[in-house]
Amino acid sequence: MKRSQFLSWSSPALLAGLAFFGTGAFAAKVDVSYDHKNGSYHLGQQATFTVSVTDDAGKKLTNGCVNAMLDNFGTNVVFAETAFDLSKANPFKVSGRLPGPGYLRLRLKSADIENFPKNGGDWYAESVACGEGQLRPPVPCPDDFMSFWKNAQAAYDREMPGQPEMRLDEKMSEGAWNVWRFSLDVPGNRKLHGYVTKEKKAPAGRLPGRIQIAAAGFGGWSQLPIYESGNVCLAITVYPFEPDPETRKPDYDAMDAAAKKNWGVDRYCLAGVGGKREDYFFYPVILGSLRAIDWFASREDVDPMRIGYQGTSQGGGLGFAVTALSARIRRSVLFVPALTGHYGWKDGLQSGWPRIIDNMPDAAARANAERNAAYFDGVNFARFVKVPVRVIAGHSDNTCPPAMVRTAFNVIDCYDKAFEGGLRMTHGVYGHLYAKYLKWLGEF
Repeated sequence: MKRSQFLSWSSPALLAGLAFFGTGAFAAKVDVSYDHKNGSYHLGQQATFTVSVTDDAGKKLTNGCVNAMLDNFGTNVVFAETAFDLSKANPFKVSGRLPGPGYLRLRLKSADIENFPKNGGDWYAESVACGEGQLRPPVPCPDDFMSFWKNAQAAYDREMPGQPEMRLDEKMSEGAWNVWRFSLDVPGNRKLHGYVTKEKKAPAGRLPGRIQIAAAGFGGWSQLPIYESGNVCLAITVYPFEPDPETRKPDYDAMDAAAKKNWGVDRYCLAGVGGKREDYFFYPVILGSLRAIDWFASREDVDPMRIGYQGTSQGGGLGFAVTALSARIRRSVLFVPALTGHYGWKDGLQSGWPRIIDNMPDAAARANAERNAAYFDGVNFARFVKVPVRVIAGHSDNTCPPAMVRTAFNVIDCYDKAFEGGLRMTHGVYGHLYAKYLKWLGEF
């Protein structure tokens, strides 16, 4: 199978052709094949990985050792770390089976082969699916899950009834698109920001609406508008400062510093969850996003019956939330969703980004986070998704592990849903998968 180029966390129209990771040549290359070419196995079935290590010219290496192990993206080590001497066998085989449903991950590393490839920490990793359709959440959804969010929306509407303020960005509108900035007051003495974009040549009348909540990190994917031809587009940028990729990095760093100072955590995405539910960073983001979506859907140039959502990573996880809670969204595509599977650790699995329970600074904060996380878990929002949805995971994703994403998909109860796992795909998205599912999103 050829390795396709990755695209980063944004609209393909914005970032087409950019690689997810660097393009420097490796002194060693790894090729892994499976005895089931599609990377899918029945529950309890043994899987065999065949590993070949070559130089840049494709010649098999005859010196050096490669350490290999198999696990379940968690604490269950199926095949203990073992050194394979390439002078004795290249390629070599590693076999194992999972005792329960999930993804069997092969991890490889080498201390004596120069620039041995890595795609997850100190390891190179690939995985295959094993009875993944049988994955289920380790904890039940809280009985008051939906009433909590409906009451939160009602309180927000009652106490902060204002609508977004919008202004034309004249500099960004010099080309083929009009770009408006919007800002909205949200709980916690914060604002939510974003953009509305529309082609200047767009025909009169109502057009389909396209919504995206930004992925995590600082860069164009989290700070710029989206441009989807034929649509009026809403991009929500999450952070509590007006977006700009050139000037706002100090504000991004200050946001993380405030999380450390106020909550003892390293990043904004962990801030507050160790307190009350309403303290969590994403609480006002979700409420503000729902209001922004209602406001967007009421525009005279947007067809309220043709509003689609697209989101990647952080935007994928928040996509579960807004798709479940907003009646405005008619179909969604969620790429490698984060904020999903906060309780994977209870099954001995790696939880989804940002592993909010694992990363609390002390026992009291961890206990609060364990109680609060359920209300911000994509798995629980997924239970209430009722519109057509497509969910995409990466088999080699060490940030948003595929078992967490698949668990969320498995609990969706709607008439039109589909899942795709990208073999060898890390925490990025193959370009052809973006193209395939954004095309589906536009086929109203």
